[in-house]
Amino acid sequence: MKKALRVFLLLLSLIIAVIAAVSCGGGHGFVVATDISDGTVTPEAEYNFYLSVLYNGDGAKATVSCNGVVLDSGSVNYTATLRDGENIIEVTAEVGGERLERRYTIIRRAEFSIETDLDTVPIRNDGIEFSAGATFNDSVCALVIMQGDTALTGEGGRYAAQLLPGENVFRLIARSGNFTEEREIKIDYPGFTFVSDIDDRDTADPSYSFRAAARYGEGNADITVSHNGAEVAAVGTKYSLTLFSGENRIVITLACGNVTKKYSYTVRYIDAAPTLSVNITDGKEYRGSVMSFDVKARDGLGQKLAYTSLSFFADWDAGDGVDNFAAVKDVSKIWDDTTMTSYRIRFSTGEFSRHMGAPFILKVVATDDYGRTAECRRVMTLTPVETGGEIGSVVFSLEGFSISCGYFIAPVNIPIYDGVPFSETLVSILESHGLGYSYTGTLKSGFYLASISGLDLTGNRIADGIWERVKGSYNRETDTDTPLGEFCYGSGSGWMYSVNGVYKNYGFADYFPTDGDTVRVQFTVLLGEDLGGGGALGLGDGATMLGDNPDYAPVMHLLADIAALDCDKTVYFASLDALSVWNISGKEMKRQITLLEETYGSYLRKK
Repeated sequence: MKKALRVFLLLLSLIIAVIAAVSCGGGHGFVVATDISDGTVTPEAEYNFYLSVLYNGDGAKATVSCNGVVLDSGSVNYTATLRDGENIIEVTAEVGGERLERRYTIIRRAEFSIETDLDTVPIRNDGIEFSAGATFNDSVCALVIMQGDTALTGEGGRYAAQLLPGENVFRLIARSGNFTEEREIKIDYPGFTFVSDIDDRDTADPSYSFRAAARYGEGNADITVSHNGAEVAAVGTKYSLTLFSGENRIVITLACGNVTKKYSYTVRYIDAAPTLSVNITDGKEYRGSVMSFDVKARDGLGQKLAYTSLSFFADWDAGDGVDNFAAVKDVSKIWDDTTMTSYRIRFSTGEFSRHMGAPFILKVVATDDYGRTAECRRVMTLTPVETGGEIGSVVFSLEGFSISCGYFIAPVNIPIYDGVPFSETLVSILESHGLGYSYTGTLKSGFYLASISGLDLTGNRIADGIWERVKGSYNRETDTDTPLGEFCYGSGSGWMYSVNGVYKNYGFADYFPTDGDTVRVQFTVLLGEDLGGGGALGLGDGATMLGDNPDYAPVMHLLADIAALDCDKTVYFASLDALSVWNISGKEMKRQITLLEETYGSYLRKK
């Protein structure tokens, strides 16, 4: 196809040449038709061209040579072997004393140019950004850049690469047709070694310090530290600064020559007072000689404060409108864990015994490590009864919701007596219901309820939502003829209790109930998490598998009061069944309370 095209072009050029010759005066002289372009630059070793000579319109014999070597051709097509650089093609012919001489210069050159700043650009954060391009015989050509075995992608001649510690080898491969040229560039990057005790953190301390040191390869590196844009001076390797409230951005820049690396950290300073909660009912009258309560104290970061951060004060005249607090010492610690600290007050001893019958204010103060404080005040009145006398009642229940057994003992009002720990009350309740029990410790100290026998365990089965968590390592059911206690279903099963919704971190022997308490003794499958009480075992407040986890105290008091009525209990028993399922919703709890109040409210008001 190409050959036919060249023949056609040759004939066309000859026709044009003849016409030109005739129009200029009869066709006398030499006419040369060729596709040689003087000054052509080519990378090829062979140069193909056509050439024809006419004299007065007739073909003339011509001698064609390249660099002095005569080229043979049986037609008008020639092939010249080129040397690097300049090549001279000469055409000569002689007819009737007239001579033709033509010279053409053909340049053979296969020259690549690869331009890049790859080996001179600065190194930032273990990486480089560079430009690169290539030309072949002064025309832009393709360029492939390899970093090891990976081809880099670029846009507009711009590239980016991450360096690895050690020698990084880049190959720049230029290509045009069958011609290629490769350039290798090596970048030795020893990398930085950075040592510091700084990290991202939240802190309640406005003073912050850290140490930092660095090397580049085997040599030293310069370190610059900025805090919210302002440079921080070092004392040796130590940097100290005063934090602003909120987020503080600390940037550490390592440098060696044109190599730099930055490390950024965020230290959030929480300038917030502690939070404090105390589960003492404000304004309550206490008739017993002993009461216990729990304190949850956290710093501004939400971390539990040590019990040593708590202090207790009393203003013995609550009604005079004047603060006159004095420290009190007769508050003893029962237990301390990662969630709360529990305390006991013996009203019959010390300063409390000297302030009976009149309201006073108990103030609890939490102080964090930086002097910030929170306080909680509760008005209390001590009206003691005779030793061992009745001081009120609690609502009690014994539950097996997690194992689909509902109430073993439905909510009931139980009288309580001064100085009697709940361990003694508990065994009395169990005995009155014909139930057996086993425990460790004693009724006065270290009491732990190990098991209860005689319970109706018909249909016992770990609730579905719990089973999905423990299957594979637990038993789904237990023998109905055996006592129900620790390890019956698995390693986390056993008995635990809550008072007014708080799962206590101490045993029954250390709990002295007060009038109006709500006491739930419940069987747990998973260390209290299935009950919303994982925190009692030091697992934190969030250790719960429950969804809404509504407060049972209002409905338990309602159920206990209805249980004592002499009336139709059909709705009551239906509500017991509805309320004794595991993981009840808050909506269902409210619905049952409304139903009970509508059904039995008039009876309760008559009592």
